[in-house]
Amino acid sequence: MSNEMRKTQTVAAVCIRENKVLCIEHVFGKAERVIDIPYGEVLDGEMPWDSIKRIVLEQTNIEVETKDLLGVKFDTDDLYTAFSVEYKNGEEKPEQRVMWIPVPAVCLRIETPEISKKMVKAAVRDVKIKEIDCDGIGETAKLYGIR
Repeated sequence: MSNEMRKTQTVAAVCIRENKVLCIEHVFGKAERVIDIPYGEVLDGEMPWDSIKRIVLEQTNIEVETKDLLGVKFDTDDLYTAFSVEYKNGEEKPEQRVMWIPVPAVCLRIETPEISKKMVKAAVRDVKIKEIDCDGIGETAKLYGIR
């Protein structure tokens, strides 16, 4: 496959701590002044759930642990995968515009992309579905996603 035909694989993280979402204000390029959840491209040979930990650390100086898949969006050019992540440790980079914004405020901000708002809503929604039996093993499944 040639590089010009290659799809990009983008991952995003929704980190909620004390009812606030970890966000970044972009300061240059097309996304200037956009307030968004951390996101970036998966590197060659990297698994998406590992890349999101790297991306969050690089962008915010905060260590996270990947928890659950929230949603996937794909089109002809990009595969976008969003995960919920759990805060582990670290302090925000002083030189970056990293902030913790209350969940409702993130979903109401004009500057926040719609896909990010949907992923934040998916992260706060923890819908239990009926008990399912997988080859005789009873498990209670959880559905994480957008209804």
